[in-house]
Amino acid sequence: MDFNRSTAIDSAPPAKKKRKRPYNPNHFVWEMFTLFIYYVPGVMGVLMVILFLIQFPMEPQANPAITPLGIAPEWYFLAMFQVLKMLPLFPAICGIVVYLMLVMFLPFIDFSKIRRGQTTLMKVIGWINIVFIIIMTFWGGHWLELYIYPMIGRGGH
Repeated sequence: MDFNRSTAIDSAPPAKKKRKRPYNPNHFVWEMFTLFIYYVPGVMGVLMVILFLIQFPMEPQANPAITPLGIAPEWYFLAMFQVLKMLPLFPAICGIVVYLMLVMFLPFIDFSKIRRGQTTLMKVIGWINIVFIIIMTFWGGHWLELYIYPMIGRGGH
């Protein structure tokens, strides 16, 4: 047995091949090059071809003084829309902002001794919020009966 030779355990593992280029900045640069040289001009070219080949009809010019009938926000904005209709613009916007800030910071405002679960104050404020939003949403949604249902022939049902 030859004790002068190193055994396989003592030998170091073979060194990994080193990459010719570092991955991190070069990959990003190559992707940006590809994006701006190939994809952006390609998409713009397709849009330009569509623009010149398809003739879009000209609509009458919009009149900002006249709001068409039936223009209303989506259902989830009806409560705020109704508040904006009920109050003058500045107090309505200030009230909505204050309301949203209070609701957002309410968990930090509650100074009760209970550490786990919900307090009675939080439950009451939560139910008041839910009832207020439901009432204002239905109140703001009366435009369905006045404008939309006659336009689609439902007769206001």
